[in-house]
Order: sequence, then structure tokens, then C-alpha cells
Amino acid sequence: MTMIDRDKKEMAAYPQGPFDDIKVQEAFTIIAVYAARMDYQDCEADVKRLALILERHPMFAARKKEIFSMINKFVNAMKVGDPLNALVTAAEALTPEHKNSAFELAAEVALSGKDPSADKKKVLDTIKTRLSIGNGFAREVRLRHE
Repeated sequence: MTMIDRDKKEMAAYPQGPFDDIKVQEAFTIIAVYAARMDYQDCEADVKRLALILERHPMFAARKKEIFSMINKFVNAMKVGDPLNALVTAAEALTPEHKNSAFELAAEVALSGKDPSADKKKVLDTIKTRLSIGNGFAREVRLRHE
């Protein structure tokens, strides 16, 4: 076995992780999952609610089945990993314009949950900070969704 073959085989043993090479739709999905404040052990209703929101979002070209798959992928990854690190990774994958849209999505998700008052300010403040969203824009978005 040549050195190149051995290296290829070794690289194949370490498949790409769920937070490697994040695309825009994936970043939006991660931010939405974070904003939903899900109970990862019992999240079927939250996943369905999230899928409906993402399905009608203009940034999503994915079909319903693909959206469910993305949501489940990141719910499972965040369940065993650090959700805040996932949020940071998602934020790094977005342009400033995408960050504003992602914050609007996060506000819609956080404020439309089963108990929209629980921890919403804390969650949205964390997302606002990680996405580098200005206070005025954040206040305007919150008012629209409350």
C-alpha cells in the first residue's frame, strides 16, 4: 500500500462532522434549532413546528423531507455536543445580510413556541450577540414578533 493510499484510507476513517463546511440553509437551521429551546429528549412537536417555519422561509430551497433531515441532524448533534459552539459555527458561515435574516428567523421561532415568554430574552440576546446584530434592529424585530 502506497503512502497516498494509506493517507486516503486514514482520511476516510474520519468522516466530516455535522458542523464542518456549513452552508447558509444549514446555518439558518442551526440558529432556528438553538432559538427553539427544545427539550432534545421530547422534541417531535418542536421539530414539526420548526419545519413549518423553515419551509415557508424565503432562504430555503430545500423540500420538506430535506428540511426535516437537516433539523434532525442538528438536533441530534446539538444534543450530544455544545449548542453554543454550534451557534458560533453557524454565525461564522453567514454574511452580515444573512445574519439579519437569521436573527429575524430566530425571533419568529423563539417567540412562536409553546411558551414564548420562557427564556426568550436570554436566547435572543445570545443569538443577537453571536450574530453581531445591532440593538435597534434587534428591538425592531422583537416588536414585530411579539
